[in-house]
Amino acid sequence: MSDAPTPPPGTPPAGWHNDPSDPTSLRYWDGAAWTDQRSPRPVAPPESVVADTTWWKQWWAILIAVLILLIAIVAIVAAVSEDEGGTATSPPPATSPAEEVVEAEEVVEAEASASCPDGYTEFDGAYPLRICHKGETVSILQAQLVALGYDIDVDGFFGASTQTAVADFFSDGVGEIRVASDMELLIVCDEDC
Repeated sequence: MSDAPTPPPGTPPAGWHNDPSDPTSLRYWDGAAWTDQRSPRPVAPPESVVADTTWWKQWWAILIAVLILLIAIVAIVAAVSEDEGGTATSPPPATSPAEEVVEAEEVVEAEASASCPDGYTEFDGAYPLRICHKGETVSILQAQLVALGYDIDVDGFFGASTQTAVADFFSDGVGEIRVASDMELLIVCDEDC
């Protein structure tokens, strides 16, 4: 057995401990008594210097997570709308100017069949100008109505939209339409026109 005395119960083990005579330093306890070895107590950094690195507490991590979620939602909505409609909506194919004229004429012919069962007839200068007439005189009238703010196409066909614009012009009571020379129409406005 050893000749060293056993420390009393509750005695701390050997090592560096707070110095009982100086709270700013550490002192070595050999297991039975304090030695003359001393060391300055280490200073703990202030709590504000130690950053909390939990990922969900960082603003940039939250922003990235929200962006990923939004992208996923958009992708899901796009996939669902494609499945429901068969295909995604795509722009119409490009057409040449000649094809556009044909299409416009087809639209006008469709309008003619709805409002003009016999189709459009060329205006021969015998006034009044009526629905189902077509020609330069109709284009001039339409251009003047557009200049006054009426929303119609200047296509030379006196259809339902031109008829509505003329009726609105007269009901607004802002002027009159007169026949000028060479089969031209002239819109003469009052002060409000």
